[in-house]
Amino acid sequence: MSGRDEELRGVMRQVPSSVAIVTAVGAQEARGITVGSFNSVSLRPPLISFNVSNDCRMHPLLMHAERFNVNVLTDQQLDVSRTFAEPDQDGADQLAAVRYCLDRWGIPVLADTVALLSCSTWARHAAGDHVLVIGRVQSAKIEGDRMPLVYLDRSYHRMGRRIGSQTWPI
Repeated sequence: MSGRDEELRGVMRQVPSSVAIVTAVGAQEARGITVGSFNSVSLRPPLISFNVSNDCRMHPLLMHAERFNVNVLTDQQLDVSRTFAEPDQDGADQLAAVRYCLDRWGIPVLADTVALLSCSTWARHAAGDHVLVIGRVQSAKIEGDRMPLVYLDRSYHRMGRRIGSQTWPI
């Protein structure tokens, strides 16, 4: 790893991110992956994105999946994040460790999350050692008044108290 790689890692460790589990169904199994790169892309049309490493077990499934779900985790779901981040588990082991149901396409929907986005695959773009997956949001559901799980500097965090508000121009 070069010095520039480490510099970038150091900077990105200082940028907080939400923690979400992307779930999908492939020919062999349903499975999920923990992502910290989940972002909004566009409101018209409604698009989101996340990155997936080319060498992770979820990569081949997402390269063919027409649909996927984004399950935004609560600050009470640290164990769920860790379960789906474990690279050696198969989909059955992942799902055996959590509460979930299946949507009408057979894609896992995790229980007790902050929010759920049901998406169709819009585009996939090679991005170095990752693939950028862009999804078109087909439905969005806020699951209740829950606080999100946040990842910062290689650690999980709870949200703190509100210190102000800002309405961004749209």
